[in-house]
Amino acid sequence: MTTRTGESYTMSDAVQIEAYTTLEQLEQLRTVWGSLSSHLETDLDFFLQVVALRPEFVAPCVLVAKQEGRPAAMLVGRLEKVALRTKFMYFALPGIAIRQFVFVCFGSSSLTAPVAEALVRHILGRLKSHEAERILLSNCICNTPLHASADRLPGPVMRDTIPNVTARWRLFLPESYDTFFKLMDSKKRGRLRHHVNRFEKVWGSDKKIRIFSGPQEAEQFFAETEQIASNSWQRSLGKGFLNNEDQQRRIRTCAGNGWWRAYMLSIKDQPVAFWTGEFYRNEFSLLYTAYDPAYRDYRVGLVLLLQVIADMCGLHARVIDFGVGTQQYKERLCNDFHLETEFKLHAPSLRGILANVLGTSTAFLNKSSAVLLNRLGLEKLDPNWKAHRDLKSMRELKSMERDYAAERD
Repeated sequence: MTTRTGESYTMSDAVQIEAYTTLEQLEQLRTVWGSLSSHLETDLDFFLQVVALRPEFVAPCVLVAKQEGRPAAMLVGRLEKVALRTKFMYFALPGIAIRQFVFVCFGSSSLTAPVAEALVRHILGRLKSHEAERILLSNCICNTPLHASADRLPGPVMRDTIPNVTARWRLFLPESYDTFFKLMDSKKRGRLRHHVNRFEKVWGSDKKIRIFSGPQEAEQFFAETEQIASNSWQRSLGKGFLNNEDQQRRIRTCAGNGWWRAYMLSIKDQPVAFWTGEFYRNEFSLLYTAYDPAYRDYRVGLVLLLQVIADMCGLHARVIDFGVGTQQYKERLCNDFHLETEFKLHAPSLRGILANVLGTSTAFLNKSSAVLLNRLGLEKLDPNWKAHRDLKSMRELKSMERDYAAERD
């Protein structure tokens, strides 16, 4: 049973959950937080700086699970007021205003079953007490105790019936860039060297690669990046690096704390490709990329990415997180793969049920239309067709996940 004592909550059985729901309370957690955080998204200073800039932010909701009186795990979240807007094809559908908890699940794969169940029961209790209409568990790795509890414990009205499952790719780095190539399959290695040699033959004497990392370099990066991103296919979908206030603020925040790193490839002093990401505790998370379509045949994005990998090896990074998606270059370069999802749990209230119906019906319509257009040979009518063209079926993804898991074991 859960009881409330001021701003904290405790559970009476083997796992105790303490909730910190004011910004003032978070400073009490600084020492514990540092030992439990494993990703930039769950770093205390990053969290404080980001929520201070989010107009939709209402309050933090950071849950600490304790066993035998000692902190065992943490779930970092926030309460927001948002307008739930959905889109089908090119058409915007009516939306509703809701309150939602957003919990970032990076690092949650190490949770034990009792801890995961206690955390899920706690957040479901918040929905049932009408503190919010929806809870998002973002980046929740499939087939983990947290995933199992979030799938099993909610009732049918609260559960997301069409969860969005995505593939996340990572590259665990060896001690050197040369070793990275030596460990690669010979066919993949030969294909990569062919692309690099072809690029070097044509543009080698005219290329320049620059690395951005400090706050003073951010403004120059924004200006030069826009020259590339404005012509990219990602921009045509309203995705990728948008160079808007939100993304600029995030980069400035990370640059000021030494977390930001970006790479720019220029040919004859003209920017043609970039990668940008965040470097935290020996892990580099790639966030955005784009290239000038005029140089598509020379694989400028791939050529620059190999320089990113070389630089990370030189910095003794442990892993590069390539993010989600099933693009072919990720499969060719990475040596780790798993499925993850964004669980949506809804309150058993009229507004919560409406949010669930709206989200579920939109997801069903978009997925069905994409399949139908593809079968009819009309996939270009889908506004996201470029993003969908490399997608694999769920059966293929699960088979790949089993193969990678067997290799890890």
